Amino acid sequence: MIAQTANSTASEFPQINPDICIVNYYTNSGKLGLHQDKDESESSLTKGLPFISISIGDTAEFLFGDT
Repeated sequence: MIAQTANSTASEFPQINPDICIVNYYTNSGKLGLHQDKDESESSLTKGLPFISISIGDTAEFLFGDT
């Protein structure tokens, strides 16, 4: 089922070559305050390539942009 979903939505995104990966580990009581990552390449920003987040583990609220 995951493969079918991935294949059906793949055409909605541009072909990308990711240039950065950030991995954070937090304990049950850990947290990450509001911040801004500025490590994307100028080329990625100019092309408007998507920001992709993959979260594994406990539930959390993810805020992006002007939210």
